[in-house]
Amino acid sequence: MGQRILIVGGYGVVGSAIARHLRAVSQDAEIILAGRNPAKGADLAKTLGNARIMHLDTSNPASIALV
Repeated sequence: MGQRILIVGGYGVVGSAIARHLRAVSQDAEIILAGRNPAKGADLAKTLGNARIMHLDTSNPASIALV
């Protein structure tokens, strides 16, 4: 397994550009796209491959715990 990279706001304008760049640089990296509405990142995660989305709730620090 390659690196695991968490991008907070990963499916917004800037976050998605960063995610695409990271995928171009490394096909092995697991990219985690985190934000308030994970459904918005579903298409991007599919496009990137080896990527997943997760809900980020700033009022609940446990929401960013990676299992």
